[in-house]
Amino acid sequence: MIGFKKVKHEELALEQRLDKADNEIIRLLKINGRMPNTEIAKKMKISEATIRNRIKRLLDENFISVVAVPNHVKLGYEVAGNIHIKVEPNKIQEILKQLKEMQEIEYIAHTSGDSQIEVDFSVTNMEELHILLTEEIGKIEGLIDYKLYIAIEYIKDSYNLRKMDQ
Repeated sequence: MIGFKKVKHEELALEQRLDKADNEIIRLLKINGRMPNTEIAKKMKISEATIRNRIKRLLDENFISVVAVPNHVKLGYEVAGNIHIKVEPNKIQEILKQLKEMQEIEYIAHTSGDSQIEVDFSVTNMEELHILLTEEIGKIEGLIDYKLYIAIEYIKDSYNLRKMDQ
């Protein structure tokens, strides 16, 4: 069994605060996630061992993850967008589990507002979208309604967060 230490919000913020060096490492990795530690060290004028230890801590404490971000269009996923889903309140957790199993869905959020769930999807064509909507999402027990939004053009597709205050 895993135990969790109860920590006040203020204590958590102090324990997990990132300093200027951590933020600079993150900034450099956002530019090139494969940048060698030696290059980061050289740019920051600190030792490679320090960079290695800091990156390990950032990864271990889930401040960052290093992943490949696919170009959906080049991979053949021609239709993408999101769906706002309204469900019966007592079915939310069950519906979230079902949505997590759908390959076409790449992002799921439990939201506030008119709909309780928002999902992002990518499919290769309109036929796949039709199947997703009618044979998968449309058949979920507890679904009240959904609104489909198809991306016409991506204006900004970036993982760059605003600069954090020090």
